Amino acid sequence: MTLKANSEQPLWLPRGSVRAILALILVIAAVVGILLKIGDIQILVALIGPVVGFYFAKDRQPPLA
Repeated sequence: MTLKANSEQPLWLPRGSVRAILALILVIAAVVGILLKIGDIQILVALIGPVVGFYFAKDRQPPLA
């Protein structure tokens, strides 16, 4: 990998890295909030559910008809 090859990507990182870092930050913050009992657990779980779901579903191909 060269700098020129990654210059079109955010922060010059490989594709998907920024998305992964943001997802990890959100999930870790929610887990810390749950462990320290900061806020309502149901709200924190409702916030991290879609983040985890969209992260793992982003590369799925739709089924062929």
